Amino acid sequence: MRLSGPPSPALSEFTEDAHELVRSFYRLWTNGQSAQPGQRDLEQAQTLLRAHTAEQVQALLPCLVQVLTKEWPECRSFSGGVQKYLADALKLVAGQQVRVQRKEQEQERQRREQEDFARKKQEQQQFRAAWEPRWLALTEAERAAVREEVVAKHPVLRGSRHLLEEQCLRAFAQRAEEKALAAQNSAQEMSLFA
Repeated sequence: MRLSGPPSPALSEFTEDAHELVRSFYRLWTNGQSAQPGQRDLEQAQTLLRAHTAEQVQALLPCLVQVLTKEWPECRSFSGGVQKYLADALKLVAGQQVRVQRKEQEQERQRREQEDFARKKQEQQQFRAAWEPRWLALTEAERAAVREEVVAKHPVLRGSRHLLEEQCLRAFAQRAEEKALAAQNSAQEMSLFA
């Protein structure tokens, strides 16, 4: 019998979310058996629902049950479990959220790497499509001169035919673009004096 303080509200005065929260806890805690929410359970649920959304608290329940199973398997009520182990359950939820965020960040990093790889591969294919026919149109002596120039700058490439050819193609393209730019600048200068 309570002698002081406001009277306890009737069970019907608690929100449906509070009732559902306690019922969900007991379903998890008792492996599917239903239990009737008690006054203290509903008060505790209502307090939680004032601080968190119903979805957040529902998501917390499996963690609370996990902590209680380990730390206090004799727990008999939602209110007792929340009072003693809510902080531990919140830490567990936070840890899970951090792991999920890390996993999502890793997936995003991998997605960006794959996109970057695909973009570079496409650029490489476009580069080869544009410059390889011109390279092959050179005489063998002209290609050998470019190879010698590249090997002189990068002797380590001598041992890798594929990398050497790639660098030769790039050196040839750079030289051709520089000649084209010089010719364009010369033509512009000539038009200024005409």
